[in-house]
Amino acid sequence: MPKMKITYMAFLGMLIALLVSCAENSTPTISEVDNSNISETTQSEQQSTPQSDTDIIGNSTTSKGEGLVVNEKEILTNTFQDFIPYNPNFVNCVIDITLEQEGLSLVDLLNTIEDDLEKISEYWQIYGPNCLSFLTEEEFKLLNSPLTDASGNPLIEEAEEPGRIQFSANDIGTTLRGTFMQGDSSPNYVFAANAGQLLQLELRTKDPKLNISLYGPNPMDITPFRSTKILLPDNGDYLFFINNLKPGNDYAVDILITDPNVQRIQFNAGESSTILSGGIVRGESGPVYIFQANAQQLLNTTITTFEDNGSIDIISPSGTLIAANQKDIELVLPETGDYLMQVNPIRGNVSFDVIFEILSVPNN
Repeated sequence: MPKMKITYMAFLGMLIALLVSCAENSTPTISEVDNSNISETTQSEQQSTPQSDTDIIGNSTTSKGEGLVVNEKEILTNTFQDFIPYNPNFVNCVIDITLEQEGLSLVDLLNTIEDDLEKISEYWQIYGPNCLSFLTEEEFKLLNSPLTDASGNPLIEEAEEPGRIQFSANDIGTTLRGTFMQGDSSPNYVFAANAGQLLQLELRTKDPKLNISLYGPNPMDITPFRSTKILLPDNGDYLFFINNLKPGNDYAVDILITDPNVQRIQFNAGESSTILSGGIVRGESGPVYIFQANAQQLLNTTITTFEDNGSIDIISPSGTLIAANQKDIELVLPETGDYLMQVNPIRGNVSFDVIFEILSVPNN
């Protein structure tokens, strides 16, 4: 690491130690500090700092305690930007999500990166894709080139073409194909979508270990998958990776984005079943139903059509396709939350009735 960065981190360590020491003292006392190792410039800067009870930041007046929080956040922002030079809004988004998801305070995060600077790279790779909406147009282009930390290690890997997915006029879907070769970087793809649209993603490959990770403008609780259907929660850019590729792997990814007819299933008072009826015109996608259920409840559902030309998909709250193209489904639900059910046309126009029932499994 360059000498300048070592000096900076030494200063950072001293500041963290002072902050922690202040936080541990229950009464406002003044401790003796050995200034022999602090440069004259630093001492003069400290002497020129206002000693009033408040500091003015922008148009706001904050107490000294609040000022410490501002300083901690500023140090974090500057330190993260030393590794990847993106705008402060993007960097602060990564920091905020890291704090929330890791359950850390500002001081905790400062201590963590002081002990292990490589944690910045880890946080950036995990939570950076959730902050794409904060990138400028020029910064976003960097998704098509390697992003590296100060040591040259890749963070979000280089995106193979097409990188950003562009749909042709009047198209709502496409297929991405590729062969992973020795020396290639793992393909990452970016697409824009709106909240409430239905995303269908399916990975087709002979290698059973391959799967897809999906990130959105905000954190999404979606487990890696081979095939999924998701009602997108936000407007903005979404990014997905193909995981575990090895040289020689062939793959294809089918992506379809539609504006579905969405309905939430509600039972009448005292009932646990209902009948859903409808129709699908040739060439259109089927309706999507949302239903809330608890883990270990039993789902029974059956579709009937005039020409035996309809089927059902069930998707769990975490995005797992737990039933695909089925006509009679009986399964114990694995999670608590909102599930999706979509009626699929197999051919032609479809008129359907779906008998839908959720039961609680009695305890043995």
